[in-house]
Amino acid sequence: MRHALQIIGIALTGMLLTSTARADEFLESLAPDQSVHGFRTANLYDNATGQAMGARFMSEKYGFTVDLVQIESVPQAFYWIKTPITASRGEPHACEHLLLGKGRRGQYVAALEDMTLSNSTAYTEQYRTCYHFNTVAGPETFQKVFEAKLQALLHPDFSDEEIRREVCHIGVVVDPEDSTLSLEEKGTVYTEMVSSFERPYYNTYRRVYQLVYGQDHPFTHVSGGDPNVMRSMTPQNMWDFHKATHHLANMGAVISIPRSVSIGDFLRQLSATLDRCQDYPDSSALPGIGKFSFPSHQAAPSGTSLLVNYPSDRAEDPGYLLYSWPADLALDFREQAVLTIFLDAFANGENSDLYKLFVDSRTRSTNIGATAVSGWIEEDFGLPISFDVTGVTSSLINQRLLDSVAAMIIDAIRGVHDLADNTPELVDFNTRVRNRLIEFRKRMENNLNQPPMFGFRSGPAGAWLNVMKDLESSPGFRKSLILMDRIVYIDSLLNLSGNIWRERIDDWRLLTVKPYAVGATPSAEIVKANAAAKEARLAGYVEDFKKKYGVADAQQAIARYKAEFDANTAVIAKASAEITMPEFIPNPPMTLDDQLDYQTIKLANNVPLVASTFDNMTSARIGLALRLDVIPESLLVYVPFLPSMLNQIGVIRDGKAVTFDEMQERLRLEVLNLSAYFSHGYSTGRA
Repeated sequence: MRHALQIIGIALTGMLLTSTARADEFLESLAPDQSVHGFRTANLYDNATGQAMGARFMSEKYGFTVDLVQIESVPQAFYWIKTPITASRGEPHACEHLLLGKGRRGQYVAALEDMTLSNSTAYTEQYRTCYHFNTVAGPETFQKVFEAKLQALLHPDFSDEEIRREVCHIGVVVDPEDSTLSLEEKGTVYTEMVSSFERPYYNTYRRVYQLVYGQDHPFTHVSGGDPNVMRSMTPQNMWDFHKATHHLANMGAVISIPRSVSIGDFLRQLSATLDRCQDYPDSSALPGIGKFSFPSHQAAPSGTSLLVNYPSDRAEDPGYLLYSWPADLALDFREQAVLTIFLDAFANGENSDLYKLFVDSRTRSTNIGATAVSGWIEEDFGLPISFDVTGVTSSLINQRLLDSVAAMIIDAIRGVHDLADNTPELVDFNTRVRNRLIEFRKRMENNLNQPPMFGFRSGPAGAWLNVMKDLESSPGFRKSLILMDRIVYIDSLLNLSGNIWRERIDDWRLLTVKPYAVGATPSAEIVKANAAAKEARLAGYVEDFKKKYGVADAQQAIARYKAEFDANTAVIAKASAEITMPEFIPNPPMTLDDQLDYQTIKLANNVPLVASTFDNMTSARIGLALRLDVIPESLLVYVPFLPSMLNQIGVIRDGKAVTFDEMQERLRLEVLNLSAYFSHGYSTGRA
């Protein structure tokens, strides 16, 4: 008979372990500005124990940036392209959809990934577009996929019609019952952004950025595309954008290779790849991931506040409060790290000051329905400090509440500012900051203790890009991949006896400058207005087609348009059919990671154990899976609750209660992460 197999998985990450890292002779031999197979050595990257595990190389001919690291996993790469925008047409987002899936080159790459057992994904940031992938088929296949993707990024050959169809176009809908024709606004990118604009983010956070930077700043345009602007995008807009941004000096890659791949040989092959992909020399006045030339911002007067709406049919949907200070701070990389960790302890997580002030039912000063709070800085331009309070009861939001919550946040900041030296309250706050510093170091080390996960939506892929960007601001040739210079600096400040925050809060002007403020609530009227506007546009399209085709009947006009549309579809299909597709790799790997160093042993009572090792590991990850199919069926209903009981409430230890707050702080100190999950499946067995 078939029976359910219940499993509870428990994982502990980040426990201390003696490093097994070995120094790489090639990396250790590199010197600043050394020429290596067409690349100039810009930086050497150290792991958590101070041994070289990677380097930054700049193409001498093309200005292409390569951050190369050694990690014992399959070869994988993370492309980044600088894609700042001057309008909200959504060209970066459209490129993400088009370049590696449309046209002959794009379709070939998509097929090649399938035939080489590769994984890939992409995403668009405000001024950067990222594509990353891995392949389990070995280094030679990796080089082949790397070049095919780079060729497609640099030399797309999709048609104007494919641009229109992927971005925004008018489609025809045939009623299945009576075959009548109607029009609909379509396009993969367009429909995605229509859905996005129905969420609060684009209607609230964007308004704050408009106050901070001005109405027409690159930071206030929508890289994904504003539907109201996307409808006016032309294929020429796309081609102009691609030409301006997609060239080797404006892009780079973070690449991970195992030690079995010679770095010298890899760079030699990569240099040849760049020669085949671009036929002219290239350079940039602002090389690197994080260097841009943005216009100055035209901010609104400080203290400006707005009450806005976002579309929703549900009046009970939550409200949002957002506050941002002006983008005019000038902090070096170390002081920026101090500000970041201050905000983490002050505003982020269940033990933060703002969580206790607004969310925690045991300690909050007022109940406004808030479910979360957070604080952050925009690192790349002016460092505006921002806080949000989310899940607020919408009916409570008005100008008075907006001002009141701002005053409460400022009073809480003043509370830290005014803490007397060496008081228990200051010690408690600094302890929470130190715990987050320890947690940060463990998290950074853990990134080196596992594959980068390029090609997957989840995992540390994006964190690698951020680290490489952050390291650009650190001086010197040799740099720590765990940002040790920042960690040491913050730790030295926390060892001082006085209140280190007082002077810094003054420098950050949190108590002397009024923040911008936006309160957002749901509005059914916006939903109705959007629907009416769409209906009017569709009717307008019909009238345009009547004039274009010289007919008076709407159905005839749509039918003529459909015939023309279908003819274009046939042209695209014919071109696709002519593509010579790649063949499946001749010797596919038998596992997802053939070169992984692992062993299997049996523990007591025949319990199986699988242990694997990574060269740069400085901590251990332990996972435990428990079979629960021995539990009586009457008790199975309780099994899904076990993970939450394990990691989302406090515990009893030696007869003493350890509260959730205490447990969170201890986890930061003692392990990087504790996770538990429940899964189930079915297996076949005999009763």
